[in-house]
Amino acid sequence: MDAFEFNKIAGAILFALLVFFGTKTASNIIFKVDKPDKPGFEIEVAEAPDHGAKEAATEAAEVPFATLLAKASAEKGQGIAKKCLACHTLNKGGANKIGPNLYGVVGGALGSVKGYAYSKALKAKGGAWDYESLNKYLTKPKDFINGTKMAFPGIKQAEQRAHLIVYLRQQGDTPPPLPKPKAGAAAEPKAAAIPAPEKPAQTAATDGESLGTRLAKGDAARGKKVSAKCMLCHSFEKGGKNKIGPNLYGVVGRTPGTVAGFKYSDAVKSKGGIWTFAQLDCLITKPKACVPGTRMPFPGLPDAVARADLLAFLRTLSDSPVPLPAQ
Repeated sequence: MDAFEFNKIAGAILFALLVFFGTKTASNIIFKVDKPDKPGFEIEVAEAPDHGAKEAATEAAEVPFATLLAKASAEKGQGIAKKCLACHTLNKGGANKIGPNLYGVVGGALGSVKGYAYSKALKAKGGAWDYESLNKYLTKPKDFINGTKMAFPGIKQAEQRAHLIVYLRQQGDTPPPLPKPKAGAAAEPKAAAIPAPEKPAQTAATDGESLGTRLAKGDAARGKKVSAKCMLCHSFEKGGKNKIGPNLYGVVGRTPGTVAGFKYSDAVKSKGGIWTFAQLDCLITKPKACVPGTRMPFPGLPDAVARADLLAFLRTLSDSPVPLPAQ
């Protein structure tokens, strides 16, 4: 290969390189892309609502309690008062139970029922049970009197509290007059929000299942939570004291009416047999239908899954748990 031929090939290669790099540089000039300060894409999001402000506005729009009292129904309050009967009597001269007799409570002085051992917190509170105090107390007792012995969690709906207080007002010889609604108060109470139904702990259908099958699915940990419904009237620990109802330690497999020191109804004492899972399931479903004449005020637990969980928990309250029935 002579020098002329070599120069031609080298020139061709050089030209090709010039075209390649020249084209790349030109494209960068024409199609310039600015890199963002932060990688990724910014998305505009609507500002979150101020729930605190919304709740404050809702509270401001609530109907004054005096207006609710003026429109309340003592008849409806009597139905709500059934929640109180496990711990209180309402009749004049009635006995003290877990809580004091409530006859004359509206307008009465705090801690004034004879023969009842009040908590130090309530005795130190002082004052009278006026409508405002009762409303606050029934909303959440432990918030109104920190240290109260009252185990009742409270009534969230203001309308229900108004119905109950108007009914309690009738249980007295000289009840104080109802407070007058302030001028310009809302004419009609705000409709109460209906809470969404809770989903059952188990989704499996229980219709047609045997008690043994349901108990096999029972969860003692969930049952312990269900047992909170029973704590007003019963204790659960070994050797625990009797309350409105007897201590429940060892109840599964126990003969009805045999807890020492508890005064049973004739219906329970004459029942005989033992508290099998089936008998307890019947009792918990609807006590007065299962044992006619029982004094047990509990209305019953219609949820079969919750009953199975509760029985699973009660079964653990024993030195020697009873075997589960066959599925």
